[in-house]
Formats: sequence, C-alpha cells, structure tokens
Amino acid sequence: INAEYGGSKKSNEFSRVHETQKRLAASIYERSKYVPFRLSSEERQYLRLLEGALNVSEYTDKIDIIHMGSKAKRIAAQVEEICALLSGLLVTVDYEVGKTLITGKDFKQNETYFQDIFEVGRRFKIMNPEKMRTEYGKLIYMVQDAMSSEVQYMLNFNPKKEIRTVFSFLEEKGALDLLSDDLLLAATREVVDDGTKSRQQLKQEADEKRQAAEKLVQKYSTPRSTTPTSPTKKLKSLRIDVNEDPSGPFSNDDDDDDDSDEEEEEGKIQQKNSNNHSKTEKKRERSSQITGEEIRRCLRSIGDNNSFLRSNCDSLDRMIYYLTEYFGGKNVGNTKWSLAITAGRGGARLSHRHEYQYEYVYQSLTLWKEIQLDMFKLWYLAEKDLLSETSSYRLMNTGQGLNRLQRAPNIGGAMSKILTQTQKQLTCGWVGSSVVHLGDTNVPNALMFIDKYTQVPRIINPIIITISEIERVAQDEGIRMYIENTFGSIEDAKKVILQDFFRHGFDGSGADNFFEAGSCIDGRLTSAWNWCSKISEKLYYPLFRLTGFVGFDGDFQR
Repeated sequence: INAEYGGSKKSNEFSRVHETQKRLAASIYERSKYVPFRLSSEERQYLRLLEGALNVSEYTDKIDIIHMGSKAKRIAAQVEEICALLSGLLVTVDYEVGKTLITGKDFKQNETYFQDIFEVGRRFKIMNPEKMRTEYGKLIYMVQDAMSSEVQYMLNFNPKKEIRTVFSFLEEKGALDLLSDDLLLAATREVVDDGTKSRQQLKQEADEKRQAAEKLVQKYSTPRSTTPTSPTKKLKSLRIDVNEDPSGPFSNDDDDDDDSDEEEEEGKIQQKNSNNHSKTEKKRERSSQITGEEIRRCLRSIGDNNSFLRSNCDSLDRMIYYLTEYFGGKNVGNTKWSLAITAGRGGARLSHRHEYQYEYVYQSLTLWKEIQLDMFKLWYLAEKDLLSETSSYRLMNTGQGLNRLQRAPNIGGAMSKILTQTQKQLTCGWVGSSVVHLGDTNVPNALMFIDKYTQVPRIINPIIITISEIERVAQDEGIRMYIENTFGSIEDAKKVILQDFFRHGFDGSGADNFFEAGSCIDGRLTSAWNWCSKISEKLYYPLFRLTGFVGFDGDFQR
C-alpha cells in the first residue's frame, strides 16, 4: 500500500499542486513541440467562418451510414459543399480575398487557403478541448476522408496541414533559443491566488512576469516592417500579421552577402551542435526574423498551456489529497468510512477490501493526472493516427451505433509509456487490469480515446467545487441545520460525498458486460461516468445544487 496510507505526515492541500507546477516549469522546451500557437485576430475571423460552415453541415450523418452507392462520391460532394460555403462566407469578411477565391474555382489553386482554415480549427480545438464539441468531429473526419487517394483524385487537393506549434513557429523564425532562456519561466508562469498570498505578492508576481516578457521581446525581436500584404499573398497563406513584410527584415540588397555568410556559418554550427542551444544564441539573435508581437504570442501560448494543465491537474491533486486525508489512516477500514466494495452490491462489479480500493483509486487518479500532463502531446499523436495515410478505418457497429474502427499505434505507444511511468511512481503493485482499449469496439479510434480523457476535468471539478463551497453555503442557518440533521456535520457531509465517489466511481460498473468495464484502464473512467449519471439519486445531491452545480457535461455550444 502507498506510503501515505500508512499514516506518514500529510502535506497540506496545495503541496501537490506546487509539485506539479515545478514539473511543468522543467518541461517547457519539450512541451513547446506540442503547444499550439495562439490564434491571431485574423485567424479568429476564419475560425468563426469554419464553425459556421461545420455547424450547418450534416457531414457525418451523410457519410457514416450504410449506403450502397459510392462512398468516395458522397465524401467529395460533402467536402465540396463545405468548401463552397466557406468560400461564400469569406466574401462577408474580406470581399477582395473572397472574390479571388470564388473566381478561381479549382480546388488545387485554393488548396493552401483550405489547408490553413482547417488547420486553424484543429489548432483551436486542441487549445480549447471544451469548445467545438460537435464541429471538431465533423472537421477531423472530413479531413480524414479527403485524404484518401480516391477522394483526392476527385477533388485534386489535400486538406491536411501540420498543426502550427510554438516550437515549429520559433524554428521557422530562427528564434528557438528563446525556449532555453532563463527568463522564459518567469515570463510564462501563471499568477495564481491559492489563498496563501497577499495582494501585494500577487501584484509583485504579475509585475515580474510582465518585466520578464518585455526583456525577452527586447532581446529577440526584430523591427516590424510596414509593407502591406496583397490580397493574393493573404489568400495563399493566413499570415500571422497582415502588415508583416513576407520577405523579412533582412531583405535589403546591401545586406545580401552578409546574410548569406551568416546563414552558412549558422548552418554549420547547428549541424555540429544540434543539441547545444546555448552555443548558437548570439548567432540566432542576429539572424532571427521575429517581431515583438509574435514573441508575446509565443509567451501567451505557453502561458495558455500552463493554465490549462494547472486547472486540470490541480483538481486531481486536490482529489488525491482528499483521498489520503480522509481515508488514508491505518484503521479507516474498520470504521463507517471504509471504501470496501463487494460485487453485486450497489451496482459494483469488483470486490475490494478497503486497502485495495484505496490503492485502486489512488493509482487511477495518479494515472489520470499523468495523462492530463501529456494531453497536448496525446492530442498531437491522436491526429497523427487519425490522419494516417497508411492506416484506414472501417465502419462498424460497436454496440453504440456505427463508429470508425481504426488502429492508433502512436497514441497506443504513448499510453503504454505513461502507464509504465505511473506504475514506477507507486510503491506497491498495480491493482486491477493494465489493459488499454484502443482501436476496438470499446474505444474505436484515437478521437474517441482523446475525447474520453478530456472529460476527466468535467467529472472531478464539480466535486471539488462542491466540497470547497459547502462551508460557504452552510453560513445560512437553514442550510446548516439541514446539513447537520442529514449528515451530522459539515466534515461528515464532505466525507459522505467523497466516500461514495471513491467507492462507486471506481467499482467496475457502467458497461454492458464485465469485459467492457471492470478494472481496465478505460473501465475506470467508464465507472466514473456511470457514477455521474446517477448523481441525482444520491442523498447529497441537494448539496451539489446548493453550490451551483448544473451538470457534468458542460455546454456543447461555443
């Protein structure tokens, strides 16, 4: 059993949160390879066009069905319809560009535009998993279908484009050394009020962050050119800044010789010392072609990522804290707060005595946290599997309707590594099955897999909020009397909620048969969702409503 179960000194509620933040700070360089580059104001206009087109589209309703005709022709017709709608909507945003696009009706001529606009939608979704919950499925499946050789022959264009990340953008601009700068951590850290800091401390941290960002801008930026971009250039590529000179700041004829010499020398240095970023810092500083605003967007992109991971991981850290704080004592198993479950009782399909159930929950929450820490990388690999040119899908009835069954070797390999790393962190043997369902009837493809684990915060956060808010709502005398009469005390009310979640949110229930739920990696999440679906039947449900709870599933609209 984990060392904390044995009664070792317990940390406070936020100590795990601080440890997670330290891990995030130490991995900025590697994470930047998967952190999407923040959308510009112009790209957000194109995003709205894409969302509008996808919102009215019935793509999956017309494609993922049993049909005797040519599927390739149906796909081509649907893709043409969406592209035509995007072309028409573009006129409302930029008449000149829209006119140029509509005039050239050949898809091949407009390939770059459609690649860019589809990439913008995919990038936005990765940055905001709670957005585009219906539109993204249509988008990724459409791109997946349009990549087939038969459809490409009909359309004569490829809609796929690699996601633009902070790393790829800085590499393109010759400013990768920014990621190794000592100021980067201070410039991208999140200023969070965890209840232990004064207003003066928060203000000081915010000022330090702003000053560090400006120092990085001054150190790595080059002057902005004011040469306007023509509508044709704009059509060919959704530029970061419509006023940016596409030729770069080092395009003067007088400097050509010097620039070529510097680039040649820099190439030799990089080839010889590809893993030593510090040795080329001064060379990159002279040859970089990045503006101050672009640097700020890079910093904000990393900051967005830090905020996303913190919000997702903090709730799991706090849930682990509640588990160890309330149920980690040596004699808890002999009290009314035991986590023991028995198959057949209360819908459970597993039988665990308190010690094993405690460890089973602890391991599951730890694994979910590790998955959240790698979520952007997993999403990158999920798209790589979905848009693979060597692995096709087949439409199959999985018991939950027709779904696209497709292998996912990239995300499967990444999950195996995460699971192995998690098991090494633990001080006892793994409780339950370590099978990861992927590419089968339980989890048909990489999209279904990534969607399952983006829902973890939707399950955990409402519970954390309710536990945290009970004391506040109990300040009302009537509510306090209700809590004391029903549960005994405020602390007991918290423990009742947590005990039920730790027992029946991890009891192997939720599927049609034992083999599709149980204790496997995905079955743990299935059990948690099954618990969520029955929340309205619980004795403590009024406490959830009193603290502002409306549902676990969130809003499907933007």
